[in-house]
Amino acid sequence: MENRNKPKHSSIIITILLFIAYLCLFLLISFTNTKTACDRFSYINNPFFTSSFKGVLTSLQMLVCITFASMRHKSARVLAHLLPAFTILASVMHMIKNNNRDVVPGLTTMCVCLIAVIIIHNQITRREKEALTDYLTGLNNRRSISAQLSKMAHGSKPFGVLYIDLDDFKSVNDNYES
Repeated sequence: MENRNKPKHSSIIITILLFIAYLCLFLLISFTNTKTACDRFSYINNPFFTSSFKGVLTSLQMLVCITFASMRHKSARVLAHLLPAFTILASVMHMIKNNNRDVVPGLTTMCVCLIAVIIIHNQITRREKEALTDYLTGLNNRRSISAQLSKMAHGSKPFGVLYIDLDDFKSVNDNYES
């Protein structure tokens, strides 16, 4: 029983660490947009350095979001959608407040990231559904039924199972398979 819980705990830890990494990247990008950063660090005034630095950080943010989107935990998948949306909102607010268009490349990258996360989420959802249903009938397959029975067996509500065996169904399946 301990081995089954271990991957769950490690993926929660990975989710937390990735979330912290994302926030650090966000704060670092936000800091480079401040006047304090420009005053303290002369190389931030170099437009080539600043845009390259922000581009790398934004790409790392995108990588974190795509990693979240591909994880099995629902909380990670939710974060995959929320973090780019939050970053887009913060970037737009910064652009409007400061009349600063320097955030447009990062804003564009985060929009692409959000679209990629949505595509990944849809693909994973579709594949998970395909893995749990019969292609021909669309009914739950053995894996799905086993998972549901296991879940119900660990629950407190009583339940019953009706099992029907159809003889020679393979020939029907073979004739109507597309």
